Amino acid sequence: MKGICVTARDPITEKGQQQIDAAIERLSKRFHRRLAQPAFPVPPLLNLMAFRMSRTSMKLMLNNSYRDYTYFTEKGLVESAHPAWPTSLI
Repeated sequence: MKGICVTARDPITEKGQQQIDAAIERLSKRFHRRLAQPAFPVPPLLNLMAFRMSRTSMKLMLNNSYRDYTYFTEKGLVESAHPAWPTSLI
């Protein structure tokens, strides 16, 4: 998340302090919204279907002589029920 940069002269004027306080308030609200979001994004159904179709086509067409297939097999992505992150459709 992007932060803020505060520059002010010392002593800080009342207007300068209000600007700093407003910037911190906006940043804290943005931070709170980000914390309240689910940890993992829920993929759209179409993306999930595309992933499963491409995984199935890889299983049918490729063998161990292809480096990509070997890599994905070693990582467990060919046999997994979902992409590499936890998902839910609800």
